[in-house]
Amino acid sequence: MILLKKYSQQIDNFVIRTLADFKEKEGEPSSMGIYCCPWSGWISLNFNIKKTVEETGNNCPDFEYVEFGLIDFEDWTNEYDSKKASWQDETGFIYKYDEELGDEGVNNFFFIYLKSLYWTISKKHKLPDTLIQMLDSKHQTFIQETSLDRLGKFIIHQMRDEAILLYENHKQNAESKSLNKNQAKEFLELEKERQKLLRGLKKSELEALDKLILNIVDNAAFTLLRGIQESMDGCEGTENIELKIDGKKVSELDLTSGSLFGDYFDWVQKFSNYGEFQH
Repeated sequence: MILLKKYSQQIDNFVIRTLADFKEKEGEPSSMGIYCCPWSGWISLNFNIKKTVEETGNNCPDFEYVEFGLIDFEDWTNEYDSKKASWQDETGFIYKYDEELGDEGVNNFFFIYLKSLYWTISKKHKLPDTLIQMLDSKHQTFIQETSLDRLGKFIIHQMRDEAILLYENHKQNAESKSLNKNQAKEFLELEKERQKLLRGLKKSELEALDKLILNIVDNAAFTLLRGIQESMDGCEGTENIELKIDGKKVSELDLTSGSLFGDYFDWVQKFSNYGEFQH
């Protein structure tokens, strides 16, 4: 069985290094193509500068710079050639080769994996508009960062990840007994109390606290976004609030779920460094 989790960081590094190398040698790409053949065990990176993805016919082999980067995984080929080929993604889901679906079943499994990996990489690095395409397959998608994506990234960073990072820093400081002594006496005493509390918790209690903190942060963000949405919808008793991004009114954006608070779930999945929405 191939555990794709073992390869994710290697693919992440490959994408970032190849993209940086392309920028240094050729300039800023207008788009990138991630092209994959799982049974032959390779992923190639392809780039455009002048061409649009539409002009390539949504086809990586027709990009301006084809196979600018290539990475091979012999294990993938060996697994595919075995009699009981199977693969496990990062969620733990196991796909076993299906004779009826054939290669397209494998393509679909890797296509979903690569899309998820793209969003994971994009949390840490700015990526160009990207075509993800499987060889000889119907499975492909073109990902463009939209105004809605930028809004989602901003909200997740400011309302979720910054708050959780602060909590994580409190835990780390408590574990290392690190104190910031360059602060007022009352704040130093408060920090000592917090660290004493955190160090006094059992592992199971600390895990429960992690979930509670995440739940509070997520529900605070959800409630605020619901209030803003109700205001933009002109609900009775709400304040007159309007948001803009890239010069566009947020109320006029094509929200995936139809509401800011509904899209929050999708934004957490795509852009947050701290896991899924905590109920």
